[in-house]
Amino acid sequence: QVMRIPQGYSFKLGAAIPETWLTAFQLLHLVAKINETDTVLIHAAGSGVGTAATQLCRIAGATVIATAGSDEKLEKAKELGALFCFNRKEGAWEEKVLEVTNGKGATVILDCIGYPYVPQNLQAIARDGRWILYGLMGGVKEEKEFQVNLRTILMKRVQLLASTLRARSIEYKADLVTKFITHTSERLKSGELKPIIDKHSFTLDEIQQAHEYLLQNTSLGKVIVSVRESKM
Repeated sequence: QVMRIPQGYSFKLGAAIPETWLTAFQLLHLVAKINETDTVLIHAAGSGVGTAATQLCRIAGATVIATAGSDEKLEKAKELGALFCFNRKEGAWEEKVLEVTNGKGATVILDCIGYPYVPQNLQAIARDGRWILYGLMGGVKEEKEFQVNLRTILMKRVQLLASTLRARSIEYKADLVTKFITHTSERLKSGELKPIIDKHSFTLDEIQQAHEYLLQNTSLGKVIVSVRESKM
């Protein structure tokens, strides 16, 4: 589970790789098994996982559609390789996904939102699409209030795949790290891939402020908390 900091990286930049990039790599390559024919819809594209996933899709040759809640986050997504970017606060993004895919929809959805996006995801996903659920940022509803249109899932042959990382076995994580390093180490070193760090960073003494900042949902990329100052 141990990774070397890439050559030329500071400790701060190196800290932005796991587990953000390992999560994105796992979702795309071990769970969804993306390839160059895929159109990947990435929710929360301005997050640490979102910014990593966008870049990993780019080098895999997949088309990226990004959603986020601010123009700043969408501009960064486009800079990192997203072809289409939609502000979730400005109209029905699911209809826009269908529009830019000529009615076919996204073949892969990376979803860390959960419940609030269920109807939209079902509309935006393609037949035989892989819906990868890896978070519940939108909250959890009681089962009696939660209704999924099973008919749509069946008729579209949707694969709903849920994944976590922290609870995985040590053996799984070790294998994931090895595969990730093989796939990305030279690209991280050259700058072809780059961790995105938010403009605000914190010390360990400021951990409460860091949590309060995250709750504002304005961060872009990974928010770093330093245990101590380092010149490296």
